[in-house]
Amino acid sequence: MKARDKAYNKAVKTLFGPDSDETISFHFQKDSDSYSEQVTNFKRLFNSGDKELQMAAWNCISIWTFDDGMKDDFTEEESRFIQDYIYCDKHWINCRTENLNAGFSSSRLILRPADDEHDLVLYRSHLKKDGDFKIYTGKKLTRDNLTLYDLNRPLCFCIFEKATGNMVGITGLYSYNNERRIATAEWYIFKPYRGKGYAKEAITALAARAFAGKLFEMRETAWRNQFRRHYVKIDMIRADIREKNIPSQKTAESCGFVYQYSDHRHYVIEGEGLEDGKIYELTPKTLIQP
Repeated sequence: MKARDKAYNKAVKTLFGPDSDETISFHFQKDSDSYSEQVTNFKRLFNSGDKELQMAAWNCISIWTFDDGMKDDFTEEESRFIQDYIYCDKHWINCRTENLNAGFSSSRLILRPADDEHDLVLYRSHLKKDGDFKIYTGKKLTRDNLTLYDLNRPLCFCIFEKATGNMVGITGLYSYNNERRIATAEWYIFKPYRGKGYAKEAITALAARAFAGKLFEMRETAWRNQFRRHYVKIDMIRADIREKNIPSQKTAESCGFVYQYSDHRHYVIEGEGLEDGKIYELTPKTLIQP
């Protein structure tokens, strides 16, 4: 990040001079010969009143615990700053991978992020027993391949029937590109619930929400391990579908996806070789309203 690099270079110049090639890292190990120097340098940056230098101090912290023995060396405000960094460092993985969007509903369905292990277990159990794992993934059904499929992704939603509360599948967006304003759709409806129009209902509801700018992902700021909401801005959703997967092609077309072209050798099918993929695109104009 340019802002992060700018702040770091400014901190180096502030502490060591304009031509220095010194590096900054605050390990704060009390038995280290550099401990006193690190504490002094941290204080200079933190107490400078300069936001860029304070950002550099934050980004250069490299500890995972704040020992009681360190408390006497820092003011209460400095200690809180370091402890806030440690908290963010321990929890950043959740912001990068979890879907923190609120759930929403369509006429018959509720879409919400996976919220417990049970959702993942049910999803994988259907991938295992529904008989179409290779059609869906292009991979052989093995334990290792099954574990590759997770629900802990920023724009992935579990689908539930309103009437029963049963989970019936998943849908989501991935490969979101902010500059191109495009994402790729995925969906999987469990076999016992197919033929009810649930895929179309869920996909169109998700697409409408995405086009309206109501979905977000968490993005890291210039302050390391601090995140903020970044609302998804897209005006096109792609669907990449195996040439042999006729049911998914029909589902895409029922939602308003328009076939664009065939991408030769798009898929590597484990144990079989290469297969063409059909590329579809959905826009707000072609979307069939849920």
